[in-house]
Amino acid sequence: MNRYSSKTSLTKKAERTYHLPLNKIANSTWLKNLLKEKYGYDVPVINPAVQHDVFYPRTTENETEREYILSFGKQLRFKGFPEALKAFKTVARQKPDVKLKAYGTIRPTYESDIPFEFIKSPSDEELAQIYSSAELMMCPSWYESFPLFPLEAMACGCPVITTPYGTEDYAFHEDNCLVVSLKDPKRLADAVLRLLEDEDFRERFKRQGPRTAKKFTWDRTVDAVEGLFKRALKTGDGC
Repeated sequence: MNRYSSKTSLTKKAERTYHLPLNKIANSTWLKNLLKEKYGYDVPVINPAVQHDVFYPRTTENETEREYILSFGKQLRFKGFPEALKAFKTVARQKPDVKLKAYGTIRPTYESDIPFEFIKSPSDEELAQIYSSAELMMCPSWYESFPLFPLEAMACGCPVITTPYGTEDYAFHEDNCLVVSLKDPKRLADAVLRLLEDEDFRERFKRQGPRTAKKFTWDRTVDAVEGLFKRALKTGDGC
């Protein structure tokens, strides 16, 4: 079995689980809409949350370091890291003093002449410091289902540029972040330059991001899940 057929088989197995007689919960509005469109399910949405005792704005001391832009770096194509590299290449022509940092578990190996620093498997404490020190964060995924890393960055006061699919529950264009179309390095670069050149705009996101993130707490999430379980048991629908 080749890699493609193996992946296809796993996808089909995963899809079959959607037809099991179980109550279902979506972790984002995007996933709820997808389940409704593809399978006809109308499911409740319960969002994950941020660990607020870790992810909050930190005092930073990077005056001696060049400004840096942050991106999550992963080899999975839909994560959009090649778009981040192409966007940064455009940014670097106008802002040569800015550098790119990425973090993740394994350094991406896409062919590119763009140098970037890779931070391997940072702890949550280290990641909170990285978010807090960055000028902004690029989140160029093609799709996600409530990704936590843009929200964690917001919680730390890091201005965020993200794509729309899976982030609709917390990412609001020009209110607490910039939302750009996916697979579009030019628009991503334009958004980065806009934030780098407009300090007032950047400061606005630094204030609004933590306010947004504070709405997503694990206490609220646990209470919502517990409520669904109680209702299912009471009505005899199972859980």
